[in-house]
Amino acid sequence: MYQPPGGGQPPYGTPQPFYPQQPPPSRANGPLIAAIGCGALVVIGALVAVLVILVSNKNGDGDSSVSPQANSSISESPSSPSASASGYTRPDCQFGADDTFLPDCAGTWSGDYIQTKPSVSKYYSRLTVASEAKTASISFSGNGLDCSGTLTILSNTDGYKALVRTDITSGRSTGVCASVTYGTITPSAISGPEKLILQLYSSRTAAETNSPTSNSVGGLIK
Repeated sequence: MYQPPGGGQPPYGTPQPFYPQQPPPSRANGPLIAAIGCGALVVIGALVAVLVILVSNKNGDGDSSVSPQANSSISESPSSPSASASGYTRPDCQFGADDTFLPDCAGTWSGDYIQTKPSVSKYYSRLTVASEAKTASISFSGNGLDCSGTLTILSNTDGYKALVRTDITSGRSTGVCASVTYGTITPSAISGPEKLILQLYSSRTAAETNSPTSNSVGGLIK
């Protein structure tokens, strides 16, 4: 019987087994995976932030009161006219219930005095006060004026502001040296040395209603 060359083996040798190759992974999914990862990180960060806020609020709920020391720094006597003003100091000079100058007012108070009506002029004023008295002596001088007389307390508000009348008995003229004028005296110790703020008005009504513009004003220092 005829034998083919090679001892009966196929002329091309033994066939190799076939293994199908896997396709390479697609690169198109890379950005999608990265986006999903970033989104997850954002969500986790938001959850952590919410948790921190909740814990902080819970810890703060039990400490909402203000310490007594903090409250005491802004509290003052309700009778103080400017208790909330920064640097306020209660003036020593005050007025009594019987409309007198209390002992701390006693002495001589003096200083520049500015007349604004009918014309602007600068004078020098002197107020001499006796303890427990309703009436003090007052004088104005300078710029052609030289007058003197008395200043009497007519009433006062809580010891801090007094309605007054001046009666000029010597050197009568016009303005601050008019025979009779009405005004107010307000002790002030907000800044610097204590002063008596004397304001004179055109009428008693203007003085009683605290007219925004006085005829003259001065700060007298003891």
